[in-house]
Amino acid sequence: MIWTGQGRPRRFEHRMIYADDRKRMTEKLKKRTEKKDAKSVEDKRKHDFHASFTSGNAHLNRKKTGNGTNFLFIAIVLTAILLAVLYVLS
Repeated sequence: MIWTGQGRPRRFEHRMIYADDRKRMTEKLKKRTEKKDAKSVEDKRKHDFHASFTSGNAHLNRKKTGNGTNFLFIAIVLTAILLAVLYVLS
């Protein structure tokens, strides 16, 4: 058909009359948010249950210290400074 000067015919576009995709999507979103809310309530209950046993024990509530990342950073910086000084002196 292209060689005779006529363009291509329009593509067939079928729309579902009885199906509403937006309604399905909103229902899925509602279900997903309900699940998230239920999980957050359950997590809060778990935390409250755990806190009821650990509230009297101060050693369990202490803030945990770092795992030495500050020491590693200081060691790298000091090594870099030492190398720079040795490079300048040589």
